[in-house]
Amino acid sequence: MNRIIKLLGREADVDEVGRSLYADAAEVRAASVGGMLITCSDESERQGRDAFQRNFAEHLLPSLKLGERSFFRLANLGGRYETGAVEIARQHYLTDDGAKGFGLLVIKINSHVSAEHDGDGYRFGRMKRYGADSVYCGALHAMLDGSDLPFATDLAATFRTGGLDRLELLADEARVAPSHRSLFVAMTNSSLQAQRAVGDIEASRPTQPSLFVVIHGVILNKKQKDSDIICGIHRIDWRTDEPTRSYHGLGDDPSRYRIRSAYAPLIIEDDTLSSEPTTARPE
Repeated sequence: MNRIIKLLGREADVDEVGRSLYADAAEVRAASVGGMLITCSDESERQGRDAFQRNFAEHLLPSLKLGERSFFRLANLGGRYETGAVEIARQHYLTDDGAKGFGLLVIKINSHVSAEHDGDGYRFGRMKRYGADSVYCGALHAMLDGSDLPFATDLAATFRTGGLDRLELLADEARVAPSHRSLFVAMTNSSLQAQRAVGDIEASRPTQPSLFVVIHGVILNKKQKDSDIICGIHRIDWRTDEPTRSYHGLGDDPSRYRIRSAYAPLIIEDDTLSSEPTTARPE
């Protein structure tokens, strides 16, 4: 995943990300390849979804019928990983018994936030939708506002895992600037949902040698063409008796994110993002 790694923390065109993902996956030379995309239900997610289809699925995934190639998709409020989804996708795509090689399943997890330029750089989280002012992502903002709807309580519980109350951090203006909150909550969500997927992958040995790649990030919804910030890459290798995992990317603590460039291309870093992968979970 060398091309994707080079994009970590840097705003890139959604098609550039898709092409890089395809090129990296093709070099793995797996006997069978599957793809899975997790997004919010928001209609603004279409460009990111279409880019994954156009640049990755159309080139690598098997034909389902009449030459059509498609990825396995979860679309729900907030872009939440649902337990068991990876195993279903694996059963669909990785059908070889291992005699011809191993299977590769690529999982991309997108959170999203609106991004508009003003005189001081980007303005995140609020943009016109059909002529009226609207928030992006509405589900994540509902969670921040304390909604007790099931999707919001599920998100909130995830944001409090690992002994860290990330909602408290996001609400603390001394730790997270209000102008960055909408972006940082989306970044944190993509990281946490990826960890849920990774936990699912590690919990059960697949029936054939398999390599799983989980990529998480944030789609920047814009007035014209959207862009993508890759925030992290997990690699879980089940080609041996016990899984091995490496991670390269940003952590899941929103108070540690730093915006190095407030103008396009946006550049984000923290203390976790380094030049070499680590086998530890992001802090």
